[in-house]
Amino acid sequence: MDEVLISIVIPAYNEETLIGQTLDRVRRAIDENQNGLFSWEAIVVDNNSSDKTAEIASRNGADIVFEPVNHISRARNKGANAARGDWLLFIDADTHPLPGLVADTLDVIRSGRHVGCSSTVKVEGGPAWYRRSLEGHNLEMRLLKSGVGAYLLCSTTAFRAIGGFNTDLHALEELDFVKRLKAYGRKAGKFYTVLHKHPVITSGRKGNLHSRFDMSKSLTIAFWHLLTKRIVKDPGKLSYWYADRR
Repeated sequence: MDEVLISIVIPAYNEETLIGQTLDRVRRAIDENQNGLFSWEAIVVDNNSSDKTAEIASRNGADIVFEPVNHISRARNKGANAARGDWLLFIDADTHPLPGLVADTLDVIRSGRHVGCSSTVKVEGGPAWYRRSLEGHNLEMRLLKSGVGAYLLCSTTAFRAIGGFNTDLHALEELDFVKRLKAYGRKAGKFYTVLHKHPVITSGRKGNLHSRFDMSKSLTIAFWHLLTKRIVKDPGKLSYWYADRR
């Protein structure tokens, strides 16, 4: 098998406190699996930050691209468009894989049978209600072969073919993306899977910054717009994702 290049795309808005740690943890997890059969690059998308996110990410070996509109789909697409890899791995700025998850992800790539994958999650820190809420969707993700944007892999060919993330969506864009990715995969005779033996580790900080009501309200609005295909004209209504809290 020829050497594979994996592009890790990390959208980041005012993440100066975490981006260096995230890049270091990603690097260590990858180093434990390095066997000369793949190489990787890290692309941090500075999504119009007002802090030192870009500077810290650059010092930690990432390539930096800038997206002036604070919008997660635009940020992911901007990073993907700058990527050189055969595969794209989208990871949130407060999220990191363990070495076992990287190994499982490499198995997906090497199998030649998959168009992409996601992972179940384990929440680190934050209040108990928040951890239960996020981790409570793990079984559902496995059964429905759905995915979360915190850790999402797809082939670059598939990403280009389906047009990337839908920029009409300000939230839950990963659900729409995975739906289209699976449809593309079916036509190509390939599968989408959800890895679960080594869940990706994500921060529980949002549980400290948002109430259950705030989270539920944002999710309800986001699901409504996803189902009705209406555009959210005011992202401020989706405060769980777009409030300037870090």
